[in-house]
Amino acid sequence: MRLALQEAAIVIIAECGLEQVTTKELTLRANTSNEVYIYRLFRDKTDLLVTTFETLDRELVESISTHLDIMRDESLTMDVRCFRIFCGVWRYILSNRQRCSAFMQYYYSPLFPRYSGEAHRELYANVLQRFGRVFKPDVDVWRMLNYVLDVMLTMSVRIFRGEIEASPEFERKVFEWIFRALRPYLIWDD
Repeated sequence: MRLALQEAAIVIIAECGLEQVTTKELTLRANTSNEVYIYRLFRDKTDLLVTTFETLDRELVESISTHLDIMRDESLTMDVRCFRIFCGVWRYILSNRQRCSAFMQYYYSPLFPRYSGEAHRELYANVLQRFGRVFKPDVDVWRMLNYVLDVMLTMSVRIFRGEIEASPEFERKVFEWIFRALRPYLIWDD
């Protein structure tokens, strides 16, 4: 039931917006008629939303982490390595429309800094450590990572809304926007 409520929250947030999540709608979408389940399994609705975001955040970190080993492949140029990481994460985002839409809405809500900001940063510690090796020593890698994710998520939302068509050309264009901004801060070994 806990997972069903979290999945219901994802669908409601993605389809209707974070502010439309009500206990009544959650129980309806989770196929239960009793709102009491929310309070048995979570402290309150906010706890359910925070827990749901943390699940989505872990999924995104896992997607990023699975692609980071390519950075060690010195047979590839830096731009090729970065493009491969980008493509893996970009395709994950685009193939998980509801999950990423819900993630974005929570991430840009007042709930995020209040309840999830610190845990979010801790969750990304390993990614920062692994990703940070390619940046010059004085670079704020956390800020760079947030920039990359912000551009990727913002552009994906535009695709989800039908404003832009998903295509290999647009994928390359988004990567080039990001890479152009990061390039001065990277350690080049090729």
